[in-house]
Amino acid sequence: MAINNIDENNRARDRLVGQLRAGRLIGCTGAGLSWWAGYPLWKDVVSRLAGEVKRRRPGEINVEAVLQHYDKDLLLCAQRLGNDLPAPAFAEFIRTEFGPKAQTPHDILLRTAALPLRHVLTLNFDTSYETAVKAIRQTCGTISPNERGALAIFLRDMHEPEYPRHAVHLHGKFDDPIEQIALTDAGYDSFYRGNPLFENFVWTMSAKRLVFLGFGFSDTQFTGLLNRYARDVRGTGPNHFGLIPLRPELDDNGQRAILGEKYLVDPGVVPWAETNS
Repeated sequence: MAINNIDENNRARDRLVGQLRAGRLIGCTGAGLSWWAGYPLWKDVVSRLAGEVKRRRPGEINVEAVLQHYDKDLLLCAQRLGNDLPAPAFAEFIRTEFGPKAQTPHDILLRTAALPLRHVLTLNFDTSYETAVKAIRQTCGTISPNERGALAIFLRDMHEPEYPRHAVHLHGKFDDPIEQIALTDAGYDSFYRGNPLFENFVWTMSAKRLVFLGFGFSDTQFTGLLNRYARDVRGTGPNHFGLIPLRPELDDNGQRAILGEKYLVDPGVVPWAETNS
C-alpha cells in the first residue's frame, strides 16, 4: 500500500533523526527484529508448540480447539499450549526456540545495533540484539526483570556516561527459570499481577523517549501500561517514535492517528511486509 501523507511521514522521520542525534533515545524491540536473526514469528512458534503438545500428549489435548479459540492472540495461545506441557519440557522448548544461534548477524541487525540508542527494552526472549552490538565491537549488557538489583542500578545510572548500554528483557530470557518467563500463567502473573516494581519500571521507561523497532503492539498487558502513561500526559503531543509497518487494512493517516492517540507514538510508516511485522 502506498503512503498517502508523504510530507508528514518525512517530518516524522526528521524528528526521529533529531532525537537519535541527541543520544538519549531508548529502543523498544519485538519479534519483528529477532526474525532477522533467524528466530520464528509467533505464528511459527505456536505451530511448533502445538506439534510438541500433540507429540507428548497424544489424544489428551484438543490442540485444534486451542488454536481456533486463541487464533487472534498468538501470545495467549502459546501460553495456553505451554500449560499443557510439563514445565521441564516447556523450558526445553523455549531454550531450543530462542537460544543463541551460530550465524553471522543479518545486516539489518547490525544497522539496528549501530543506531545511537542509549539502551534497549525488548519483549524478546533471545539475545540477538546483544550479539549484534558485540559484532560491531561495542558493549551491551543484559538484564532480566527478575534481577531486582540490576534493575535498580539501571534506573539510577542509565544516563551516566560511563554506564554501558544494556538490553532489558522485560518478559525474561530464554534461559530464565520457566516460572519467570512471560509465556506461562505463573510468568505473566509474576510481572503483571501485584508486581509494583515491574509496573513502575515500565511506567518509568514509558516516560522516557522510546523508539519502537520491529514491534507489533500486540501484547495487551504491556501496551496497557504504555496507554496508562499516555492517559496521564495526554495533550502534550507525541513522546515516542517508531518505524511501523503499514498494514493493508489501514492507511498511513489512520495508523498514525491510532498510535499517536493510544501510545503517543510519532510513527514513520513503511509499506507492510509480514516478515518484518
